[in-house]
Amino acid sequence: MITFSIQENSIKPTIEHDRLMKLYLQEDVTVYPNEVTNISTGVTINQSDGMIATIMGSSATFNSRLLVHNDVVFNSTFEVVVKIFNPNQYPVYLKRGTEIVNVLFSHAVAVDVNVNVNSSEVKSDNNGLLEVLQTSLASAHVGYEMDSEFDEDERMSFEDALTEFVSRLVKALNDGSNSLYIDANDSLYEFIQSTYDELITTKIFEYIENTDLGVLLKLNSESEVV
Repeated sequence: MITFSIQENSIKPTIEHDRLMKLYLQEDVTVYPNEVTNISTGVTINQSDGMIATIMGSSATFNSRLLVHNDVVFNSTFEVVVKIFNPNQYPVYLKRGTEIVNVLFSHAVAVDVNVNVNSSEVKSDNNGLLEVLQTSLASAHVGYEMDSEFDEDERMSFEDALTEFVSRLVKALNDGSNSLYIDANDSLYEFIQSTYDELITTKIFEYIENTDLGVLLKLNSESEVV
């Protein structure tokens, strides 16, 4: 369950798709060049255990060429404070009521993969791998879910796709391989395409070869979570 409280006379958030919350500026703000500005939304969120809140920028910040610090929050209660950086050479003025940030709620997933090797059970602990990917792919989460709304072919939810992806990575590691190949006809191929820009920036993979026929992901053996 998710509840929220707002300060008196604050603009109320709006909810879309049952799990996307849009928050608005409570006062006029000027973000100066090459400076980071902390902006309070006046909203405190309470989420039950097992829920994750992904905080990301809005279309208004994108159109203003502002950079919003994306964040993934596991805490049960937290105040939404937005960190915005202005990389431009001019100040950006934002009016009260401007949509400033989106918060996407989802269920946390935990994956355990058991593989029998030489009749002895080896259990892979992939909590670190899962946590890194959940954080790294946060900005792609909303886009993937929105695309699913208009996709004629039913596809996996973001959480299910991430779970399946992590399971395959761990299985490859337990099988003694440092790479994973996803065929273009594979159910995970669209997930990889949607998250490609974020995947290539993580330290989990040494390189990713993306083609129309499939995707080859080579794991970075020096990564702390591999």
